[in-house]
Amino acid sequence: MTAPRRRRSVTASPDRHPCPELREAFGPRGWTFFRTGRGHEELLVHAVFARTLPHSEALGLREHIAAPLPQLPAELDLQAVVIEGHAKVCRKCAQVFEVACRSAMGTLLP
Repeated sequence: MTAPRRRRSVTASPDRHPCPELREAFGPRGWTFFRTGRGHEELLVHAVFARTLPHSEALGLREHIAAPLPQLPAELDLQAVVIEGHAKVCRKCAQVFEVACRSAMGTLLP
């Protein structure tokens, strides 16, 4: 018979998000982030819209943007403004936009 396992104490871990400032600004707007590049490779931050919009191709939207961190916010803001503007006039995309925002912030469940 083995001894019962002891529970480890849970401590708060530091924020390991690759760019918390972008998460705070664009997460509520439906965007998620990850980074690539290690060692000798250039560090790229990827912004991905959390859902595919039905009319993204027709609007020329980029739902995945990869760029060095200093260049990303300006391009991301341009795409976010177009998505948000279209979602105000298109009911189908408005529903997808709402789910994307909830998904990006981890609040899909009621």
